[in-house]
Amino acid sequence: MSARGDMPIHLRVFLSSPGDVAGERAVVRSVVEQVQYDPFVRGRVTFEVVAWDQPGGGAPMMATETPQASVNRGLPRPSECDIVVVVLWSRMGTPLPFPEYTRPDGGPYRSGTEWEYEDAVRGARAGGRPKVLVYRRTSKVLLDSDAGDVDQLLAQKRLVDDFFARMRDKRTGAALGGHKKYASPEGLRVEFEHDLKSLVHDLVTAAPPATALLPRADMAPAWEGSPFPGLRAFTPVDAPIFFGRGRETDELVARVAASGFVAVVGASGSGKSSLVGAGLIARLRESGSGWALPAYDGDGRRWSGLRFTPGEVGDDPFLAVAARLAPLTGANAAAVAQRLAAEPGAVVEYLPAGTSLMFVDQFEELFTTVEPARVRLWVQLVEAAALSGRCHVVVTLRADFYHRCLEVPQLARLLEAGQLPLGAPTDTLYDMIARPAERADLRFEEGLAGRIVRDTGADPDALPLLAYTLDELYRAGVHRDGRRDGLLDLTAYERLGGVQGAIGTRAENVFTGLLDDRARAAFSRVFRELVRVDENGRSTRRRPRLAQITGGRPARRLIEVFTQARLLVQSKDEADQPVVYVAHEALFGSWRRLADWVQAVRDDLLLEHKVTAAAAEWAEHGRDEAFRWPHERLEPVYAMVQRLGAELDAATAAFVEPEHERLFPVLRDAAVEGYRRQNAMDRLVTIGPATVPGLLEMVEDPSPVVRDAAATVLGRLGEPAVDGLVAVLGRGGPDARLAAVGALRRINVPRAVRELAPALRDEDARVRSAAVGALGALGGADARDLLGSAVTDEAADVRWLAAGALGAFGPDAVPHLLAASRTDSEATESARRALLAIGERAVEPLLDGLTGPDTDKRVNAAAALAALGTTAVPRLVPLLADDDADVRWRVCDILAAIGDGSAAGPLLAALEDTEPAVRAGAAYALAKVGAVPAVPAMLGALADPDHDVRWAVADAIAELSASSTQPLLDALSARAPGTPMVSAALGRCTDPALVSWLRSDHEAVRDRVRDVLVTWGEPAVPGLLELLPDPDRPAREAAARTLAGIGSAAVPGLIERLDSPAPLARSAAARTLGWIGAEERQTSWPLGAPHPHRALPALERLLGDPEPACRDAAADALARFGEHALPVVWRALAAPATPTRQAAVRAAVRIGAAAAPGLLSIAADAATPAQAPAVEALRAIATPAALFGLTELGVTPART
Repeated sequence: MSARGDMPIHLRVFLSSPGDVAGERAVVRSVVEQVQYDPFVRGRVTFEVVAWDQPGGGAPMMATETPQASVNRGLPRPSECDIVVVVLWSRMGTPLPFPEYTRPDGGPYRSGTEWEYEDAVRGARAGGRPKVLVYRRTSKVLLDSDAGDVDQLLAQKRLVDDFFARMRDKRTGAALGGHKKYASPEGLRVEFEHDLKSLVHDLVTAAPPATALLPRADMAPAWEGSPFPGLRAFTPVDAPIFFGRGRETDELVARVAASGFVAVVGASGSGKSSLVGAGLIARLRESGSGWALPAYDGDGRRWSGLRFTPGEVGDDPFLAVAARLAPLTGANAAAVAQRLAAEPGAVVEYLPAGTSLMFVDQFEELFTTVEPARVRLWVQLVEAAALSGRCHVVVTLRADFYHRCLEVPQLARLLEAGQLPLGAPTDTLYDMIARPAERADLRFEEGLAGRIVRDTGADPDALPLLAYTLDELYRAGVHRDGRRDGLLDLTAYERLGGVQGAIGTRAENVFTGLLDDRARAAFSRVFRELVRVDENGRSTRRRPRLAQITGGRPARRLIEVFTQARLLVQSKDEADQPVVYVAHEALFGSWRRLADWVQAVRDDLLLEHKVTAAAAEWAEHGRDEAFRWPHERLEPVYAMVQRLGAELDAATAAFVEPEHERLFPVLRDAAVEGYRRQNAMDRLVTIGPATVPGLLEMVEDPSPVVRDAAATVLGRLGEPAVDGLVAVLGRGGPDARLAAVGALRRINVPRAVRELAPALRDEDARVRSAAVGALGALGGADARDLLGSAVTDEAADVRWLAAGALGAFGPDAVPHLLAASRTDSEATESARRALLAIGERAVEPLLDGLTGPDTDKRVNAAAALAALGTTAVPRLVPLLADDDADVRWRVCDILAAIGDGSAAGPLLAALEDTEPAVRAGAAYALAKVGAVPAVPAMLGALADPDHDVRWAVADAIAELSASSTQPLLDALSARAPGTPMVSAALGRCTDPALVSWLRSDHEAVRDRVRDVLVTWGEPAVPGLLELLPDPDRPAREAAARTLAGIGSAAVPGLIERLDSPAPLARSAAARTLGWIGAEERQTSWPLGAPHPHRALPALERLLGDPEPACRDAAADALARFGEHALPVVWRALAAPATPTRQAAVRAAVRIGAAAAPGLLSIAADAATPAQAPAVEALRAIATPAALFGLTELGVTPART
């Protein structure tokens, strides 16, 4: 310690420690540096840190001697200094050479630290100098059990334990020396700062009075300029004035050391960026970590190294990181960005050698600025860097965006690995306020610092307000009355509006006091570029290039003035282009004018953000139409642009091209697929009036497809298209006029009718015809009268169409239609059809047409009257007596079409008409009116002398007898005249009761009924099967023969009847199946039809039936199956029951010669019970082969 005259006391502080506490060595230096600016110490004491690694003041390490010898030779010994600080944790250090360094007890020194400690203690005990402070870190030492040096590390830890054990008496445990414990570097800072201040206080107060009472030396403040950063974040160069976050810095350093990724999460303005910049980075640099760290140029206000924000060069975060990596590797930033976008994991190839720190500030820009499609890929890049083992990634994240991170799985995993929640400072808030002021030799008026602490409170949002207030307070205090007095006073603080009002007050004063009207008018133009509103309505900063901000000199003036007021910041981006941005987002909430404006235009700003992001995504996907916005989403964009006066960038301007302008090419392409054209037309209708001008142009397109599509859309658009279409009628070409008429036809408004009148006089008949159709479709009195004039048009097609259209106008159109009937035949027929549409009141004119001389008119009138239905019947019936046979015939045809039964009587009378055509027409009509009661009376007409009449009557009777064949069968039984026609009519009947007529006593009736039922096929089977057990043999036989005639369709039912309880049914079914089987042998069987062979198993069972008739029927049936039935017969020959064997013998005999070979085989087997039946059958067959075979077997061929 030295002091002379008016000079302050000079203290030398010796720092001793092993290398495992490099962070603590930095803390000691920092505390020593800070304490000398304490108000009590400043000017009274100066310090000198003595340490081998002291920057600019360490000892040279000679290669020819031990490190400790170099330190001893180049630096004062600990015992020659005023204060010695010893810090130990897990290592004691490197042993000193022995016996060069020998302890008083003759043993070796275990490290240089131990030697320095004992040298200091010996000096203190000998002369009271130096003061020796020993600190021991108590946090756990984490060791890797698999590490190769784990034993050495454990040995070092035991040496430390032994060192502190020697500070106590081994016998009594009494303390022989003192030391303090701490848990983290910040804990050491607190303890050492307190201890150092206490020592300095004692030294100053113990100094000679003359020295102690000297005024402070006139020394320049250690910190030039404001010690408060205002709205900007602290950077590494601000570390000397960064206070109050020591604990958080310790925690962050520890977490970064333990994890490749750490997110500092806190509210906006909570100091996240400052903690990383002035806390973490500064601490790592002071500790000599050797990492490649980001650096900040205070003069140029620019970062270098791996520090960036995701959106600092636009919406491409790959370009942001590439801009930082490229200078480190000499590569091209654009090429690096392109490579990383394709291969995010390739970021590891561009990282600096060794270990590096990547600082991603304002990480929430990943969700506010970055194009959404790039987010997940870029997170892969971050993950690759964090997991590389060569890079530690630290990000700052606003807490209100934390949930967005969890939506990205890789990012959620990274957050699980490392994050540091950052809240508002509480007990250290005073340090944040007072300690920077000390460094700048500033003083707070009594009570002001405490007032500011209270006004700030625990709200993290208040920290940027506090920083800005302190900066403004500094500027108000350092140059008062043209002189520097360093007093921060309460009056200035209150004039600023306090912590909560300083930013807003300053911004409003600058806006109203330093800007003219023109500059103030540029407010919206400027801030719409500086503010971004996300989808949740939160306001965040943008960093536009100055060139993007329109408004000319007034806007530039506003930017310059607000920059000078430190409310805006100007810098340059990675392309060296000037950019501007809000100094801190706190301005958005603190300046009422800006907050109100943001609230008023929030939706517009949000929409601008969304449309810009959507445009970027569209461009990223090759301008794929699937990413374009529809008209409904674009209309608010146009309104937003109008309100904000925004000028969209080229990509966004292209993106917001009106949807209908994009759809028009689809309509103009005549070759486009129909469904695409239809979809485009539907969308144009939905879009509405904005499409009319473009569609009117297409109405005049040479392509009919294009014209028709445009006209269709215009018609669907309605009233907004009328004026344009009328203009086309007056000036367009024939095709365009035709298309315009078609469009007006669709528009159901009164104006459209009136505007079509000129089209009825168009020189082109096609246009006039189209106008007629349009008027008919539109309806109304005006349209009716216009159509009345058109029935006399020079073109027949127009007249015909006009007459036809008038039918839709009801009775009031009758005069016009009657006039048309005097014009020409085509118009007359059209009028007739129109009258038909009018209804009953049109009957009389139609009857006139029916009886007129014009055959075509009669045809059309007849069709119309038929369509009128029963309304016309009373007036048609009398015409059955008309003198004109053609009229009578047409009346029959009309009555048939109407189908009203009330006309049956007159029609029956018409069967006596003199004209065969009328009689045939009457028969046809009787069938159509359903005159079933007239059938008996119609039977006589079956003998009509005219062949066509007879067939017409037969057809009619058949149609009327569909549900009751009784009259026909009665006639057939009575052998009435026209029996062949009765039979023909019967063939057309479908009455299920027809089956019962197989019981008729008349064989002819049974035969005819059987023929009809065979033609029915399968529908007749159920009824026929019911007759099989009938006791009436002829009926039963007829049913069986009919089923045999039906064939395959009857097989399933017949097989079922083989198991019937009625013997008659079983025997009849067997015989029928035999007939079908025999038929099958003679013809090819229909593919897929039920085959009669399916009956063989059932017939086999029937051979054993208790009824002889059934057994005989089964034998007969099997015989008809021929050789197909032989396997069944062989089995039955061996049956235990004699009747069964006998039935089998009969079957074999009836099969005949085809059965002989098999029977001989059976007869040769003496062991089978079938031998005797087989021999019997062979004797009955009696063919030469059978008899010879028996002889060969030694069996007498004939019975004895």
